[in-house]
Amino acid sequence: MAAVALRWLGRVTALLCGATVLSALSSLASALATASPPLATASPSRSCNLINYEPYYDGGQTVFTTVVFGTESYISSQEASLCGAEGLSLAWPMVVGNSSDYPGHVGWAQVGYGHFGSGTTNPPFYGYGGFWLWDEWVQAYGKTRLHTIVYGNSVPQNALYSVVWSSNCDCLQLRVGSLGELDYTSFDPGSKWNAAWQGQWYGETNYPSDDVPGTQDDPANFTGVNIETWDGSWASPQSFRLESPDLSQYKQALLANPPNFKIWTYPP
Repeated sequence: MAAVALRWLGRVTALLCGATVLSALSSLASALATASPPLATASPSRSCNLINYEPYYDGGQTVFTTVVFGTESYISSQEASLCGAEGLSLAWPMVVGNSSDYPGHVGWAQVGYGHFGSGTTNPPFYGYGGFWLWDEWVQAYGKTRLHTIVYGNSVPQNALYSVVWSSNCDCLQLRVGSLGELDYTSFDPGSKWNAAWQGQWYGETNYPSDDVPGTQDDPANFTGVNIETWDGSWASPQSFRLESPDLSQYKQALLANPPNFKIWTYPP
């Protein structure tokens, strides 16, 4: 239960407040524009009452453990039906740590894709309507700056999203498939976080009427779900488990080769 509470705390604080860095990198945007064939058009945004704003999740995580140094998975690209122009729907892997400098404060690094309504007032993504890659990291939320970067409106069809510990920079690198490294933390988690870290893989929304990626007939698949170990190798996370979705319409199931899994919204 403690791990679940930290998962919720980390994302709700990240999305509701904090300083933000929004950057459009022209060379990377060009690469993203040609990264994949066009995606199918998502269902039209649904109308809804903008109430009950908070993060809602569908996915799984590990326990906090000294085994986790990084996370990765392929995530199939699925635009989602949104709660009007204010909606959002995300998918990502993440590494979470507890700050050693600021006890009681968590930090994280994550990379993924997001489908955002054109009128979202969510601070890190205000003014960006569409479907794009993004990443976010913070050393200790509430004590250090929250960094969020948006990269463009083209998302690869089934990319490998990776949060990778690197001894070359003493940092966590945020990577996406053939595009490689998009960003990296400016701090050393090895010295700024306690030794036990957590791996997370989730779909996320902000309103009950937002859909997580995927439908019953075409779910969003998280495959190649792995953790990075101390020597830089990748392995299946032994402590991984699916957590109960936060909303009844959010569904999940393990695939034939656990811990790979799928998520979807039903009824849509």
